[in-house]
Amino acid sequence: MKIIPLISLVILLVISTQQSKAQIIVDTASHHAADTTLVQKPVDAIPEPDDEFNIFLLFIGTAFMCAMVGAAIIGAFAAALVLLMIAVFIGAGIISSAVLVGLYKKSISAGFTTLLIIICVLGGAVLGSGALLLAKDIFNFSITPVNALLTGAAGGGIGGLLMAFIIRKMIKAIFTIFKNKLSQ
Repeated sequence: MKIIPLISLVILLVISTQQSKAQIIVDTASHHAADTTLVQKPVDAIPEPDDEFNIFLLFIGTAFMCAMVGAAIIGAFAAALVLLMIAVFIGAGIISSAVLVGLYKKSISAGFTTLLIIICVLGGAVLGSGALLLAKDIFNFSITPVNALLTGAAGGGIGGLLMAFIIRKMIKAIFTIFKNKLSQ
């Protein structure tokens, strides 16, 4: 049984050396033949300067560098804004109250829902106040600025509360879809 692989190896070696010897004979015969190809070069074939292309490359490179610097500035600004918002939320006690609710109810979902409701209500109140003050100035409503602030805050707070419940339902639906996809 051990002799069959040995015989096939010897046969393969003999065949491969015979082919390589034949190739060597063909290669040496072709090297002794005279070269009959002619290459003609035009006398006035001086390459033209390509200054416009270099300016184009400089323009593209400058635009790319400006885009990179702009993206870095926008990213740094967004990160600073997120950190500032987190600091304000901690300072206002929003995050800590949501954590306490989550610990009290022993549910991460309850803590997240509390955080979402507080942020949406406060954001809605601020946006509602600003929007009603702006509408008062544009449309010349005859209400005092204090009434505009309070009415806008109340309407914005209610709108923010509705938005929080809508976002919560959307997040639950998305998690249900992902859970069903992962269980398949």
